[in-house]
Amino acid sequence: MQTGDKKTSDGFYVIVVEGSPNQLQRVISQVERGARVELAGTKLLIYVRSRRLRNKLYRRLLQYQGQGR
Repeated sequence: MQTGDKKTSDGFYVIVVEGSPNQLQRVISQVERGARVELAGTKLLIYVRSRRLRNKLYRRLLQYQGQGR
């Protein structure tokens, strides 16, 4: 999983998650409203407008990965 400090040209922060299709479907269920989600093969791109929401989602997804699901 990766994220960055800079916004895209259209004003979004991006979180990139890699995994199997089943893992990515479970991650999608963890994503909050207000986030745009794109699935591209083995990568899931999560777009959010606010840094606060990006940090919150990133921490939640790190915890989710730590549980071994």
